[in-house]
Amino acid sequence: MWLAKLLYAALAAVALLFSILYLPEFSVYLLMTVLLIPICLFGLSWWEKRHLRVTLDAAPAPIPPNTTLLCTVHLHNRSRLPISMISIQIRVTHTITKETIFLEQQVNLSGKGHIRLLFSAKPEHCGHLTFHLSRVRIFDWLRLFSRRLAVDCVCDAVILPQIPVLPVPDLPQKPMEGEKVLIKTPEPEEFLGVREYRDGDRMRSIHWKLSSKFDDPVVREYGKSIVPPVTVAMVYALDSQTQDFAAQVDTMFEAVTVLTSALCDIGKTIHLMFFSEQDTIQLTLHLAKELTAPLCKLSASLPSDALTQCRNRAQQIMPDYCIMQEDHCMILLIHRPDGKDIHLPLVSGSTIKSILHLFENKIPQGGAS
Repeated sequence: MWLAKLLYAALAAVALLFSILYLPEFSVYLLMTVLLIPICLFGLSWWEKRHLRVTLDAAPAPIPPNTTLLCTVHLHNRSRLPISMISIQIRVTHTITKETIFLEQQVNLSGKGHIRLLFSAKPEHCGHLTFHLSRVRIFDWLRLFSRRLAVDCVCDAVILPQIPVLPVPDLPQKPMEGEKVLIKTPEPEEFLGVREYRDGDRMRSIHWKLSSKFDDPVVREYGKSIVPPVTVAMVYALDSQTQDFAAQVDTMFEAVTVLTSALCDIGKTIHLMFFSEQDTIQLTLHLAKELTAPLCKLSASLPSDALTQCRNRAQQIMPDYCIMQEDHCMILLIHRPDGKDIHLPLVSGSTIKSILHLFENKIPQGGAS
């Protein structure tokens, strides 16, 4: 751009010398033309700036790590004049790793034209990828002037582990102590027993054969067995001296995703808790896909550095499963009724095998109840 300005300045100087050294009208016309062209280009760039609209969007659904993510910039020229060159620069920041890269493209745009520019990034770790469109510059045809379009478009893309389809083996459905298993019967609910007849009971509920043995009639009572949910806790905190910070976060998210998927696949209800320095997030899951929304919210912020405080809060409730950092390593702590707790080391990439190994060895999936 500066080279174009220097060349044009040299041309204007030659035209000025012509107008001084030679009196014919041609020299004057040449100087006026040379001076009018940049003035027109300056006004044209202002006009093009006012009629250019820029929008930004990214993939709304979470994507797994090491997957190419596309961000789209829409350019719409509402005037009939073409734009010779538009320079687009996007700043991409990862919330967990804090890495920042700049992506830039240049394109021309016809009058009344619309174009889409695709910017790609391939995040390696879980978290939020923020696309910030902060610089749009419009150049005139001779590259003498540029106009900066005031744009402040931001959109986020979420990177989370993919919910796996686990080959969970057939597990014995023997109930834990204090747990009832609902057996399917033709009745809509489970038969719990009999009780005395009360006003409002249906006649068809009366147990006629058994009522003959009592003074008052008795009726059959039905209900649904209450199976205690499995308690899963995740301590969203890391030691400040952790070196492989992003990898530990990946392991954390991968472990909770695989564990909840495995438990949901065998019909368990999960009481899930996330412990951080700010607060405790609690929710009940019946399906693995219900985990996506809270993980999206959690991954938008860095893990707390108050590891000891968050870990103590989680251990006070004695969850059936607890994902946390211990001695700079991610572990899955499994609380058993007999007090023989299991500490399973977790490594990103091999968490699925570790969880499946637990189920294959008949680790209790009903928790410590």
